[in-house]
Amino acid sequence: MIKILAGGKKHNGWLVEACAEYEKRLRKPFNIEWQFIDEEKLDDKVLKLPRDVFVILLDERGKIFDSPALAETLRKPLETGREVVLVLGGAFGHFSPEMQA
Repeated sequence: MIKILAGGKKHNGWLVEACAEYEKRLRKPFNIEWQFIDEEKLDDKVLKLPRDVFVILLDERGKIFDSPALAETLRKPLETGREVVLVLGGAFGHFSPEMQA
């Protein structure tokens, strides 16, 4: 299972269509689930994920992966049946300064 948590709201027509297209492309062999969360609550949701979940935080300031590198990063967790969660940060990235204090 791959869960995609995204900061924001799924309300634009183009966004709904884009998510549906990616779900269709990734459905085999993956089970994909999108979940849109208010940006203010996103980091709290991430911090409450179970410890055995494999989490990748996606942020414009993070490390850049090409497709083969991302596939290799995901290979082991998926082969061992771990849930994978990709977290798309909101406009201000992840973990605001008040959460880090």
